[in-house]
Amino acid sequence: MKVTKKLLSLLLVLVLMCTSMAGYSTVIAEAQANVNQISDTVTNDAKNVLNQDVNGNTNLDKKDNVIFEELRLPDIVKKEAGSSQYISRAKSKEKNLNTFVFKNKDGTQTMKVYSYPVKYIDEKGNVQDISTDIKVNENGSFETKANSIKTTFSKRLKEGITLTHNNVNIRLATDKTSEAIISQDKKTVSYVYDNKTTIEYSLTYTGFKEDIVVNEYTGQTEYEFTLYTNGLTLVKEYGSYFLKDSSGNIKATLGDIIIFTADEKNNTFGDMTHETITPNQEYVITIHVDSEYLKDPKTKYPIRIDPTIEINYDNNGAGA
Repeated sequence: MKVTKKLLSLLLVLVLMCTSMAGYSTVIAEAQANVNQISDTVTNDAKNVLNQDVNGNTNLDKKDNVIFEELRLPDIVKKEAGSSQYISRAKSKEKNLNTFVFKNKDGTQTMKVYSYPVKYIDEKGNVQDISTDIKVNENGSFETKANSIKTTFSKRLKEGITLTHNNVNIRLATDKTSEAIISQDKKTVSYVYDNKTTIEYSLTYTGFKEDIVVNEYTGQTEYEFTLYTNGLTLVKEYGSYFLKDSSGNIKATLGDIIIFTADEKNNTFGDMTHETITPNQEYVITIHVDSEYLKDPKTKYPIRIDPTIEINYDNNGAGA
């Protein structure tokens, strides 16, 4: 059993090494076909998504002769292989918040179906593409620019990172007092952890990703954070962490601890443990990294310790 688990873990790490870092998204179907009949070519999960209509205004005429508009690739598509073949966007063919439809150079169309929304409905009822850009808010903190799932990065790390959506309000904090710095491309907010370590935060389509960037060996094997859950219960099931409501519904997930080396040749997993301070309200999360791994000559620095916190979605794109 232990050998099998190690082999499976190694396989997963290898898969992660070969996967684009844009891919916190999951494409559950991609097909080139007559879009009107595309449901015959995709999986059952994708069919469930395709049956959900968008309750918003795309501001596009539904006539086939005017369905294409100037191509502006969404963030999630820009980094995917094959995106260079697209010449225009067919928004009027996109039936829901989980799909994109593009016209290809050869005249065919490609529909991409994701396992969660890649678009959202804004305050005016219009459908907008989700962006992973970060903006400055009125308080001088930083926050999500375009998404119904909102992440707020406080000016000081001690004040925490907050994730909100519907009735979910989660905050992750530590005792460090460093100030936030936003990257030039508006994609990352970083805080100094110590003189050899930086914590970088970026957005995913359903939450945020944390990278603990260790520039050289420090001997530190644990990183501690406080998680405030506002009524949700932190549970560990099948080796993974979830936040559940009083009815047992999963509202958010804490991703596995994956560690990437500079050359990505010695990637591995870390561990996570927790301590309950106040049930359903406050938990201390500790990330553990193997000491021998940190000293291994094959571990090329800087390393990135990479957990995520994300809102849970079902396959129909409904927020949990």
